[in-house]
Amino acid sequence: FKAYGNAGFSGYIVFGFEDKGLFILESVYTNNATYVFSNNWEEFSKLSKAEILNNQYQEARVIHTTEWEANVEKLLA
Repeated sequence: FKAYGNAGFSGYIVFGFEDKGLFILESVYTNNATYVFSNNWEEFSKLSKAEILNNQYQEARVIHTTEWEANVEKLLA
């Protein structure tokens, strides 16, 4: 499924892979990281990025580098 984030994740699109238990939040803006959650993505999307990172709520945080696509594919494998 697709959804749209709010609060600290305004401008993010959520791609839900329920069969894999993964929820990927990808920004529509350049130079923002991709965030991956395994659960509670709706609650986490209401928090600031600092709160998420400080508490390590994310399953993964994928920085946009030349390896971005390969790193996301690994998560979905």
